[in-house]
Amino acid sequence: MSGLGSVKRGIVNVGAFALMVSFVSAIGAAETDAASVVDSAVVGAATEKHISTEAPRTQWVQKNEPDEQGDKLEVKRVAAPDVKTVKLQNVVPPIRFGSGEAEIPPDYTARLREILNRMKDRTNVRLHFVGYTDNVPLAPALQAEYGDNMGLSRERAGTVAEYFKRALKLPPESISYEGRGDAQPVAGNASESGRARNRRVEVEVWYDKVGEKLVDKEVIVSEPIHRVKVCRVETVCKLRYKEGHAKRARVQNIVAPLHYESETIDVDDTFIERIEQAFTNLADKDN
Repeated sequence: MSGLGSVKRGIVNVGAFALMVSFVSAIGAAETDAASVVDSAVVGAATEKHISTEAPRTQWVQKNEPDEQGDKLEVKRVAAPDVKTVKLQNVVPPIRFGSGEAEIPPDYTARLREILNRMKDRTNVRLHFVGYTDNVPLAPALQAEYGDNMGLSRERAGTVAEYFKRALKLPPESISYEGRGDAQPVAGNASESGRARNRRVEVEVWYDKVGEKLVDKEVIVSEPIHRVKVCRVETVCKLRYKEGHAKRARVQNIVAPLHYESETIDVDDTFIERIEQAFTNLADKDN
């Protein structure tokens, strides 16, 4: 039985080999009058090969590197709030100081309340109190407490500011004050009447006027990342036909060659399937 099996296998192998020979003969029938193939490879040779690691290479990259894409910071001219503080002076008479105490007229609180009511359409309205003194040096007791006329004027402005904050029921951010000492006198300090006029607290009404202005500002610019797949297109082979001859081509190496080590050619099923697939792929070709 084993001998019979060997005979049958030899018949199958010879038949497959005959099929391969007929396929090569059919594909490469005309050699003289057929179309010539430019840069054709030797029968059995590989049509592609690996490039040597020492060969020069051209890197294929996108025009913009990846780190230059996506969201980025740019300086642009943008609109920003332009806040200007308007300071109204002399809207009410200054408050005088006599013998160490503020002389506040009875209707002074009502007048300030009326002014604030008329300015409800303004932004961030607030009262600012500025204290002044005459140029007489402080007595030792006052000097120990306030230091100098600058300290005394600031203390008097703070006292008046606190009084009106409670009387008008204003929030702390609507009240501010400062002291300027004996600077900017409104009368001479040589007489008592002049010094009395210089000892004062002036009331200013402040509000903000909000506009717009263009400023340079760093902004985030959103930019989507566009990736382009770049492929290299190369010509593998070119066909040229002789004028007046039929356009026939010889196709080589579409099936890997069959190798054998002994006198007996062992044609396996895979090789037969490849030949059949090649015929199928060329089914739309003539002859």
